[in-house]
Amino acid sequence: MIYVASTRGVRGVSSVTNGGATTNPPTPRPPFGLWKSTDGGATFSFIWDGNASLRGVINIALDPSNPSILYAAALDQGTWRSKDGGVTFTLIKARLSAGDPDRPSFAVTKLRNGKTRMYLGEGVAGVPAARFFRTDDAAASVPVFTDLTTTQNINYCTGQCWYDNVVYSPPGRPDVVYLGGSFDYNNYAFTNNGRAFIYSTDGGISFTDMTWDASTTPTAPGSCCQPNAIAPNGMHPDSHAVVEVPGTHAAFFGGDGGCCARAALSPTPRRSALTAV
Repeated sequence: MIYVASTRGVRGVSSVTNGGATTNPPTPRPPFGLWKSTDGGATFSFIWDGNASLRGVINIALDPSNPSILYAAALDQGTWRSKDGGVTFTLIKARLSAGDPDRPSFAVTKLRNGKTRMYLGEGVAGVPAARFFRTDDAAASVPVFTDLTTTQNINYCTGQCWYDNVVYSPPGRPDVVYLGGSFDYNNYAFTNNGRAFIYSTDGGISFTDMTWDASTTPTAPGSCCQPNAIAPNGMHPDSHAVVEVPGTHAAFFGGDGGCCARAALSPTPRRSALTAV
């Protein structure tokens, strides 16, 4: 069984002309939304249009305990769940804003009690500010989402949530969650280090900023654009992906500036070195 989520670009081809948001590409073209293959990818069927989303489905995951349960996030339409393998969908988390493009991103993980936890971050283009939520029973009839937004994570993807919004929880470590977005330039080097990626080990209650954890050849304070010592191979703005190496605390981070790696030195990011890859 293979599921594929598809969207159209928010900027896309128009970014080389006037930089505005794109209109729908001309037909004939495949529809935007969710596709399913039952023959190993030889053929696909279109099964859901993201609640008539004009932009498509941006995030999809299977429940870690029940492969018939499917979670999906549609641009401008919130976060949904199917309990019948994609035949029908039910809204479980309404969109943050009616603004376009509202983008939810989420990660699901299995708790020790067998229930499914979902971490969910959502934002638009800065107004309202991006927020962070969690439910500890995503498969419940009506999941209850707790707003865990604090000064550490609010607006983590700033005005570019449509472009860079990453939520990741490694399998087997349900209390660990990473949030990635765009640089927090307004507070850079004063209350944080940019927040390219922030990291929590207590279920999203508190976070540490991993942006400048690199320890190799740091520059002197004040030599760049902020008063602290930084390392030239720290994280670049605009984060798009993160994955941990199974069984370790090593991780790879992807963004517009390339890829960084965190060595498996410690589960505490402040004692882990980032290196450019």
